[in-house]
Amino acid sequence: MLKHLLVAALAVSSLAMAGNNYHPAVAAPPPPMMQRAPLPPPPPPVVFRQGNDDRFDGVRGNQLLRDFDAAAARRDFRALSAIDHRFSDLLRDELGEAGRGRSERVKRNQLSAIASQLEWLQGRMDRRALNARRTLYVELVELAQQRDHGRRF
Repeated sequence: MLKHLLVAALAVSSLAMAGNNYHPAVAAPPPPMMQRAPLPPPPPPVVFRQGNDDRFDGVRGNQLLRDFDAAAARRDFRALSAIDHRFSDLLRDELGEAGRGRSERVKRNQLSAIASQLEWLQGRMDRRALNARRTLYVELVELAQQRDHGRRF
């Protein structure tokens, strides 16, 4: 009977140790490394639609300038053509927003001059034409930003 009791005790103790596969003299392996939480997704891009508030005209123009520079560096003529159309939309919006006051008339004349020069450069993709268009786009963005700053005060 003592023999059966001893065998049963040995069996129970070995089952209890079955979960721990390590001898007490051997160090246990380190715990698994902590994994970082995944990074949150980036915020969605700002979508500019017809009729957006005037405050976004400068932001919109600067984004278009960055897109223009990237497309010109890649010599991606299809992207440049699409960006030209988006700048035309911005120019049309700015012309539509120009009021009837004296300072607004000056801005309207500047915008009209930019429009006529861009019309002359339309379809040209040589380096000189791209540089001239970029200069005109910078002027357009500066005018849009002036309008933004003028309405904030």
